[in-house]
Amino acid sequence: PQKAAPEMHEGLSNTEALGRVLYTDYFIAFQIAAVLLLLAMVAAIALTLRRRKDVKGQDPA
Repeated sequence: PQKAAPEMHEGLSNTEALGRVLYTDYFIAFQIAAVLLLLAMVAAIALTLRRRKDVKGQDPA
């Protein structure tokens, strides 16, 4: 049977324990989520920088 929770080592903070679990047990899922978030940020920036003909703009110079 599988344990309900991972063992906590003496002197290990919650942040350190979370980091160890993310970078050992869930490494692939963590990296996939990071790449998806990066792609979403790039897509959002690309969509906002696109010039649209139906929107009036001003030249601040």
